[in-house]
Amino acid sequence: MSIPLVKNNHKVLVSFKCNSSLKTDLCVESGKLGITLSSYVENIVENQSNHQIEVANLKKQVFDLSERLSSYETPFLKKMFEKHKGETLSYINNKGETIEITIDNILDVYTLIIHSFKTVDK
Repeated sequence: MSIPLVKNNHKVLVSFKCNSSLKTDLCVESGKLGITLSSYVENIVENQSNHQIEVANLKKQVFDLSERLSSYETPFLKKMFEKHKGETLSYINNKGETIEITIDNILDVYTLIIHSFKTVDK
């Protein structure tokens, strides 16, 4: 059974049952804000919907970042990290400076690999 969507700006009545203490709390909060109970509950429902959309977007972003991260943490990179963990190695940065780096995490190995490529400035 589907509920027909009404696309207009006319407000309609929605009611629900709740504990009297919840209604009292909602009344007190709406009073503090200087708005009606109806407006206060409407704002809560609208914000909940917005939060659900925001949570869904954040979950997608976490998934995308996890996928991207897994493409960098290859078996080769993990093996290199385990082999050189705790070692201090050096590389020459793009300014010609020698940089020492202690291998504390997999990103350190990635940094060394990236800087192992020499580029020619034109």
